[in-house]
Amino acid sequence: MPSPIAHGFAGYALMVLSEPHVASNLRGNLIALGAGVLVGSMADADFLIAHFTDNPVWQHHYFSHSIPFTLLIGLLAYPFVRWVLKLKKPFRMTSIVTAIYASHLLLDYFTHDGSRPIGIPLLWPLTDRHFLAPVEIFMSINRGSMSILFGAHNIEALIREALIMGPLALAAYLYVCRQDAMNARK
Repeated sequence: MPSPIAHGFAGYALMVLSEPHVASNLRGNLIALGAGVLVGSMADADFLIAHFTDNPVWQHHYFSHSIPFTLLIGLLAYPFVRWVLKLKKPFRMTSIVTAIYASHLLLDYFTHDGSRPIGIPLLWPLTDRHFLAPVEIFMSINRGSMSILFGAHNIEALIREALIMGPLALAAYLYVCRQDAMNARK
């Protein structure tokens, strides 16, 4: 699984492409980046649940890494967006939140997975089958002691994520800024 760096960049890119006005100022960019990191990394909150159970369904890379659970997140996001954030277009923002959450599954699908079961259960609970792309773009992040967490493998993985996803996030930002400048000229 990639780190919050890759998931955050993906979430940010989706946010600015979906809501270009957020890229127009520092506050909007920080909110978009924060939302990208928070929602884009949310599927990994299953680490907390896994800590308290031995049930395989509640372990990391299981229930929260499925398309049906992603749709559930969208359903749960709607009332939050509508009544707590009081946004004028709650369905639109709920769709964006759902897409950002789904981007987590996409990145994990293209990540080396060295632990069993290999891959992610995209269709759980409909099937227990796990899926993994035939091409690995990202390296998994090793967990364990501090020396493992801050070891050479993880540093290389983070650099790779930054080199792949950073330019994509920057390209999304520059595209939105260019579109905004072109619209201002009209």
